[in-house]
Amino acid sequence: MGAGASRRPARPGARTLVLAVDDSPEAAVAFSWVRANVLRPSDSLALVHVHDPGVGEEQARRKVAKLEELCHKHGIPVPPP
Repeated sequence: MGAGASRRPARPGARTLVLAVDDSPEAAVAFSWVRANVLRPSDSLALVHVHDPGVGEEQARRKVAKLEELCHKHGIPVPPP
């Protein structure tokens, strides 16, 4: 763990899965597939999005917020950044 990182209390059988996402239709399909086939109720999902340097920081934040809203809509816990 890096400096300043904190551990969340462990839940029996809990996993944190990492999914790289972008604005592509393929990323949306990957998200749906992971949600339907891999995630367990006790899991958390960490979304990784690397924004293009040509895209403004505010636009990148909006994209990440949109992805987090999608997770919350489906009851998927998202760990804090």
